Amino acid sequence: MQRHPPFGKFEAWLTKSGTPYFCGQSPLACDFHIWEMLDQYEKCVAEKSTSKGSVLSKFPKCAEFHAKMKADPKLSKYFESDAYKLDVNNQMAGPYFF
Repeated sequence: MQRHPPFGKFEAWLTKSGTPYFCGQSPLACDFHIWEMLDQYEKCVAEKSTSKGSVLSKFPKCAEFHAKMKADPKLSKYFESDAYKLDVNNQMAGPYFF
């Protein structure tokens, strides 16, 4: 049985579909959900890790998808807002809840 590392299924889907987004040539509701999850992992790793690498470095299609969504001019107002800068989890929980 082959094991897929985190995001392996997302990477395989984007590779197989040949599209920049999960359901086609333009972003749909599902893309925003997946993008947010990837972005939260990026934020958590950047905040808690001593390495400066991207959690998506082993997943080039996911990294490309993440960058494409973040570069979308229609979404720039959100990324520049205070709402985007909010903590991923409650402050007392931090990025991981133990």
